[in-house]
Amino acid sequence: MNTPLPLVRLKGEPASLPAVDLALDPHMAIHGHTSLMLRHVYDVDSALHYLGHRIVNHPRELRSHVQRILLLIRQGDGASLYGALVDLLITLGDKGLALKQRMLDLAAPLLSRTSLMFLQRQLESGIRACDPAIGRVRGSLLRAEFCDTDQLVLRHKTQESVQKRTPLEEARELVEYGQLEQALETLENALLMDPDQPEVATELLELYIRMGELDRMEAMREQMLINFGRVPENWPAAAS
Repeated sequence: MNTPLPLVRLKGEPASLPAVDLALDPHMAIHGHTSLMLRHVYDVDSALHYLGHRIVNHPRELRSHVQRILLLIRQGDGASLYGALVDLLITLGDKGLALKQRMLDLAAPLLSRTSLMFLQRQLESGIRACDPAIGRVRGSLLRAEFCDTDQLVLRHKTQESVQKRTPLEEARELVEYGQLEQALETLENALLMDPDQPEVATELLELYIRMGELDRMEAMREQMLINFGRVPENWPAAAS
């Protein structure tokens, strides 16, 4: 049996392309996909269109941001990649330094020296959606959207919310109301931004087990190893 071609190959994975998967709808292949590598997606333009739609409608969904960046790296589109990185920095603000640095390191060979230096300077603080410096970045999806409303992408609470809740508190509330998928996404995003959160790691592990999402747990383990070179200490050993 042939092995499908992932969008990003790691550790010598085979590059064979099976004809059986050529017509697979990218919307179906991406939605709910547990891996950030987007295996089985070969219509690159349609996949990027779908991810762009997800990001505009769910800007805090880090999985879509990372999938878009990895896909543009595979495509070798440096201009659009710059816009995708700008969107990630708008979304994360001053959070998720390790994730931002990892994505920038992967993208560096495709960026101009000027673009790379600008992103590196903004890495810790993030980028404001209305920053004049990104006024002409054609690949950014979030810049114009939030300049008109003067809203930060990360601000998803109403004005009545005085105190900002932690991702752990937010996830526990989602679980209480039976919104397990949203809770899972919240915890995954938090851990990808900062791996040194033992309580978040424990809560996420328990939720994976409760939902029977063991494949998704292994995909998250793989991504943690790629981003940070380690996984949470309290997680069980990988299945052999």
